[in-house]
Amino acid sequence: FGGADYDGEQFYSLADRTGRITRLGARLLRFDTRKPGEGWQEVSQCPGTPRVSPGMAAVGDTLYLIGGDLIDPPEACTVVDCWSFVPQTGRWQRLRDLPVSVGGFGSGQILYQDRYLLLAAGFQRPNVRNPEGTTRPAYGTPSRVDRTSWKQHPSLQGVTYFNHVWVYDTRTGLFGTATPLPYDDNAPSSYVVGDIWYLFPGETGGFEWEGEYFGHAPEFVLKGRLELSGEGSGPG
Repeated sequence: FGGADYDGEQFYSLADRTGRITRLGARLLRFDTRKPGEGWQEVSQCPGTPRVSPGMAAVGDTLYLIGGDLIDPPEACTVVDCWSFVPQTGRWQRLRDLPVSVGGFGSGQILYQDRYLLLAAGFQRPNVRNPEGTTRPAYGTPSRVDRTSWKQHPSLQGVTYFNHVWVYDTRTGLFGTATPLPYDDNAPSSYVVGDIWYLFPGETGGFEWEGEYFGHAPEFVLKGRLELSGEGSGPG
């Protein structure tokens, strides 16, 4: 789903670099592993905002699509509209928007207990892009680590990443939170294996861990154990 074209200078999600393939970042492609000769085929487009870096997972017969980024010039925006899609019917349904306007959830396996979508970190842009093409100001305050004792990575002055972990409950349709990350990050690769969550940092602002400094693209893997914080509650 989604993504962007790139010509060596900028990204394109509203259309490809030629302008001929419109709504590039809203396209959903299918590959049938039993019929590989048919190649990739487009199915029903998402009616929401074109985007890159959404949170995405399949639960049963339903595909869930959470937020993302629109990084086309002249104004990159956060994408907060969320959707579900049932391939058997070809029907998209809009879900509630993200509780805070932040995007960049990265790729991987984000599903826990066949119910919860884990959405780590991200980046908040000044404006939000709406499905109809209008914009509105960013909203909400994402969490971040206390940086008073150490400096921002020198090439990222003025860029702020965050350490929140949002949890989307596919049964209730509600968002919650889990334990924040010990560092700020953007678009980490995320893999839930049983009750263990592995995070491979994407773009960090630089961080300290047990006395050692890690930079913008660190060789660092965070491993955590997931558990439910209470009856009917999400993971921590």
